[in-house]
Amino acid sequence: MIGSSEPSEEKQLGKWMLRFASSLRSRGTRHTGNIVRTFLFLQTDHLLVLHRFLSDAKQIVSICDNRWWRTYLFHLKKANFPVKHFMDEEEHKDAETAAPSVIDRYYTRWYRADMKGNPYEDHCILQHSNRICIITLAETHPLLEKGRTIVKIDYQISNGCSRLNNKVSGKSKRGGQFLTEFAPLCRITCTDEREFTVYSCIRGRLLEVNENILERPALLQEKPSTDGYIAVILPKFEESKSITENLLSRDDFEKLVAGRDAAQATAVTQPS
Repeated sequence: MIGSSEPSEEKQLGKWMLRFASSLRSRGTRHTGNIVRTFLFLQTDHLLVLHRFLSDAKQIVSICDNRWWRTYLFHLKKANFPVKHFMDEEEHKDAETAAPSVIDRYYTRWYRADMKGNPYEDHCILQHSNRICIITLAETHPLLEKGRTIVKIDYQISNGCSRLNNKVSGKSKRGGQFLTEFAPLCRITCTDEREFTVYSCIRGRLLEVNENILERPALLQEKPSTDGYIAVILPKFEESKSITENLLSRDDFEKLVAGRDAAQATAVTQPS
């Protein structure tokens, strides 16, 4: 614990904050931000004392598990406090890794590799707990290669069908186009005249397509998992769990990519 040399005023602040932190024991990590919002009214030297008290509490009092602690450190950094000035190296590393993106927090990543037999044309499906799936490009897709520039994105997949004409209504999202797992969503043309087709990957009803990438194609390359998504699909309720049977988990996809890259490296090094 903090030595007796600390000012009594700061000790009182620390004890108050420790009691406040203890009250979070049964409330979960979502209340951790309350601590940081309280910190906004404190000077940095007071913050240091409170952090020390919480550090000691973490070690000797069962007020928080590791997930709580990592979330606490993340909120400190998010609030733009000088984290590096009062964290040791290990804690600073925790703060760096304790900031899951919105995607990783609320969605499960699934992958479809080498779509329709096209090497490296990998798709990523972000599945939310409410069944909604967002179709994006996997980070290994050739469209995301450095130096490649998109000149056209076309949701007109045939003379009689445009994904832009998709209309849904009501809470049940009636009226959306029904897609099979190999239904094309759009075609993308690059400056090197190479054309790529993005597919739905899963069965379901089309809720919307991302029209923003029509005006700003670079979004698809700069933020493929967020602002540069392709489309949103809602699977049938009875198929919401089975749709992932033909998809790869994140771990399986990473293993596949590693093996694919190793095979390619071996082929390059072998004499012709």
